[in-house]
Amino acid sequence: MTKGCRRVPLSPSADTCVPATPVDNAIRAARDGDRRPAWAEVTLVSDEEDLVVHVVDSGDGVGPGQVESVFTSGFTTRAVEPDQHGLGLGLARQTARLHGGDVLLAHPGDHQQGAVFTARMVGVIISAVKPSPRPADLEGASR
Repeated sequence: MTKGCRRVPLSPSADTCVPATPVDNAIRAARDGDRRPAWAEVTLVSDEEDLVVHVVDSGDGVGPGQVESVFTSGFTTRAVEPDQHGLGLGLARQTARLHGGDVLLAHPGDHQQGAVFTARMVGVIISAVKPSPRPADLEGASR
């Protein structure tokens, strides 16, 4: 996390917004893209207490002139009704950053695949396994 930034605990809506936005965009991009069969691939990986969401699709990708704009409010690659779209990635990134994470365009796409997005959600993984007590902890308990 950036020095001097305040980390705010995630809420259920933030837990959903950050990973769901790139996934939803990938599904739409695959459906609307030229490649067939259309596909979207989502990988979830734990990195200690962080959740990393990696999303890639078969869509047309992000054009060279659009790379800097994908997180701008109001930006959309969709041709229809742009006034009703273009908030998702910017809002997901803003939400992730507010909580110490981020949403990144990892790759704009190429002739084999569409865009690749990665979202990191900080501190959302809670281990279900309690650590075993250390021998020193047990010695103190018997006194």
